[in-house]
Amino acid sequence: MVEHRILAAEDSATQAEHLRVLLEGAGYSVEVARSGEQALERLESASFDLVLTDVMMPGINGFELCARIKRLRPDLPVILLTSLADPMDIVRGLEAGGDNYITKPYDPDHLLARLRRVLDNRKLRQSVRTSMGVNITFLGNTFTITSEKEQILDLLLSSVEDTVRTNRELEARQQELTDAHARLEMYATEQAREARRSTERYRVLMQNAGDAIFVLDRSGKIVEANERAAALLGRGVGQLLYQPLGAFMDAADAEAIIDGASQTPDGLPEERRLVRPDGEVAWVEVSTSVTRLDEETFILAIARDLTQRKRNEEALRRSEEELGHSQRLDAIGRLSGGIAHDFNNVLTAIQGSTQLLMMEFPEDGPVYDELREIDREAARAAALTRQLLAFSRKQVFQPRVLDLNAEILDMERMLGRLAGENVELRVELDPDLGRIRADASQVHQVVMNLAVNARDAMPDGGVLLIATRNVDAVDGPDSGEGVLLTVRDTGTGIPEDVREKIFEPFFSTKGAKGTGLGLSTVYGIVRQSGGSIRVDSAPAEGTTFEIRLPRVDGAAEPVDKPSPSDAVEGSETILIVEDEAAVRKLAVRILRKYGYTALDAATGEEALELLRARSTPVDLLVTDLMMPGMGGAELAAAAAERFPDIPVLYMSGYTDETIVEQGILKQGIWLLEKPFTPEGFVRRIREVLGAAGR
Repeated sequence: MVEHRILAAEDSATQAEHLRVLLEGAGYSVEVARSGEQALERLESASFDLVLTDVMMPGINGFELCARIKRLRPDLPVILLTSLADPMDIVRGLEAGGDNYITKPYDPDHLLARLRRVLDNRKLRQSVRTSMGVNITFLGNTFTITSEKEQILDLLLSSVEDTVRTNRELEARQQELTDAHARLEMYATEQAREARRSTERYRVLMQNAGDAIFVLDRSGKIVEANERAAALLGRGVGQLLYQPLGAFMDAADAEAIIDGASQTPDGLPEERRLVRPDGEVAWVEVSTSVTRLDEETFILAIARDLTQRKRNEEALRRSEEELGHSQRLDAIGRLSGGIAHDFNNVLTAIQGSTQLLMMEFPEDGPVYDELREIDREAARAAALTRQLLAFSRKQVFQPRVLDLNAEILDMERMLGRLAGENVELRVELDPDLGRIRADASQVHQVVMNLAVNARDAMPDGGVLLIATRNVDAVDGPDSGEGVLLTVRDTGTGIPEDVREKIFEPFFSTKGAKGTGLGLSTVYGIVRQSGGSIRVDSAPAEGTTFEIRLPRVDGAAEPVDKPSPSDAVEGSETILIVEDEAAVRKLAVRILRKYGYTALDAATGEEALELLRARSTPVDLLVTDLMMPGMGGAELAAAAAERFPDIPVLYMSGYTDETIVEQGILKQGIWLLEKPFTPEGFVRRIREVLGAAGR
């Protein structure tokens, strides 16, 4: 393909660059002149195959440039770029000798096709050149056309072509207008339909809104309301319409709602208390706004029912108080457990030494009587430590499947005697009551402690009710089906400022008569048994304790009471490991008194060295569970590496999770609880040795 050189005369930099990119993209060589003068200069110094010029340029315009080019080089085609704003442009183009013209804005493909046709026609005109002169009058002016007839014909054909194209564009515009009109009609129809749908949506949305909606006129009369509004006020919608808002709520509240809407553009959510016709109180949050419609002013009031939220907030507040109370009790429990642990060591030494001394004196002598009194007081102190351990949930218990009804019936006669003659005992038991898993002796202790408190709260007599029933599963910490034990009295009740402290150890309202451990023991036993306890009381209205325990499947298990062996003496070698010196010395004295060979160590590390130095194992390792440094469980594991079959008996006044799970002794673990008596100590040793085949 022969490359054609084109000169483009265009004063607009943007359009000139657009032409250059377009033409070069079509394979033409392009130079751009920014004026008619610059175009003439380029024509004098270079050869071109076609000139493309804008007709509207400052200085030498496109028509004059075309005329000069034709005088210098008649055979050089010139295409005029015109917007055809004036029909005279065509005539002036012919007069100037233009070969063709392109209307702006132009289609790129149309311009390139016109360009190729002009270049092709140029070859034909070069072979046959026929000139003619024609004078024409157009719009009062006379023009002389000296172009070749082919050139004139080409230009006229281009005019026809552009006219046809223009007509087609006009037809397309007319069709667009017709389509637009049809769309407008459709839009108007759809808008009317949408208005009807919008009205229906408004009605449906308003009636199904979750909040109560009132539309009031300026006087405060209800002109529209939804079903939720009617339900909130306890009336039908028809009963609300055209009635003043103040007829259904406090007049001051109604006035405040109306005034609030007028004072601020969007109103203020001011919280309101409503009393329904049935006397039930409801709380609502009302937000208002003012709107104008058809030259009328209306008030839109939206009332959100806060009643359930307020109930939930109150329940959450009580729950948080209970949680804080529970956390405080847990902290006190940990402290109490630590105190019980240390105190049990002291009591073990006192009670054990006392009982050993009692064996040395005749029972009818004065020394024996004094020792027996010491032993009795030590036993009382030991009972207090057991209560502390129960509260702190650190005592070992022996749970089994129980029939709670059977346990209460077993206690009924004793409870009657405990309540006294002026208190009526009522027992109401659910015959279909489910089973629980608990320690029977601790269940008895719970019922007894609550019964004693109830009796003391009714000095002038009353009714003590003990009842059981099944309860369904609930959400929260007490989820799952359960068994409910209720102990209710008609006594003096518990003041509110005292109620939150009643489960704390050593807190008592009985003065010097009480230890303050009764309810704390109940609390600990219930929690350790996987249950929960609630109290409901008010002064002069009595007190109700509700204990919920998990329900379990299976039949009640009988109590296993093996007969103890009379033989407590022995000759085995036993290693005693105890960091408390008094307890360690007591244990050694007891063992030697009953015929055993006793070795002792103050720490786990010391005991381990002693075991490693022996060629044969000891018959039994007796170790305190909680010791500084190496604890009892760690010592037992290390000793088993040296002597795998060595039996272990733990001593502790405080349970540890290393040997118990939720208060229940792990399988295969032997434990001796402090404080212990000499006989209890050696009997436990014999049980362990017997189980180990020694």
